[in-house]
Amino acid sequence: MLKPILAAVAFAALVACAATKDDNAPANLPAGGSERCDAAAYGYLVGQSETEIDRTRLPKAFRIICAECMVTQDFSPNRLNILLDTDRKVGSVRCG
Repeated sequence: MLKPILAAVAFAALVACAATKDDNAPANLPAGGSERCDAAAYGYLVGQSETEIDRTRLPKAFRIICAECMVTQDFSPNRLNILLDTDRKVGSVRCG
């Protein structure tokens, strides 16, 4: 009985963290020389299904985050985060 409750609480906390925008987090900072995240360049992905994403066109550092997935909270300014909605379509893209 306790495990489902803990799982629900953990999921709710994860959703709250993923939905929070950090206005103080730097976006598009250079990291490792010329590599950098340019989330605006990948705005065309919003609305696409996860299966439609052409991974060969993505930067070296990227991750696709589903609505139910747990992810680390580390900030990597050169990493592109592709956030999926519950329908497995891209809801937003951002650096981190």
